Amino acid sequence: MARAKGGRPQWCLIGNIVERKAPASKRSVKSFVPGAKVYCLPAPWGDGYDQFNVIGHHQEANRFVMKATTGDRIENWRAQAVYNAEVRALLDKTAQESGRRNWSSRQEVETYIKAIKAHLLARNNNKEAFDLAAGRRRPAD
Repeated sequence: MARAKGGRPQWCLIGNIVERKAPASKRSVKSFVPGAKVYCLPAPWGDGYDQFNVIGHHQEANRFVMKATTGDRIENWRAQAVYNAEVRALLDKTAQESGRRNWSSRQEVETYIKAIKAHLLARNNNKEAFDLAAGRRRPAD
């Protein structure tokens, strides 16, 4: 993994693409394999809990790409420091182009994760239960 030269690591909201047990044509996010690690950018619109711009390694092109996806297609939310130079460059470029800032601290990301989980739990209350401690989805009992 390429490491950024100098400076501090960039904190980021990290998740994994949900694994769906459905035909390939109905995969959760076509650009990323199930379980792929994605770097979630701060929300540029709305309430910030339904749609996310994410950066991840494309399953066919050998490079990182940015895509929009919904929050219910991401699991295992966590705050993590980003050291990969290519990902950091994409995070910085996106922040500059959108006029928005990146995550500023681990605490900011963790606060956002709590709000995301609460929002998704409330929205999916009758459909699915969330394991809030692990951030993983599971079928309702």
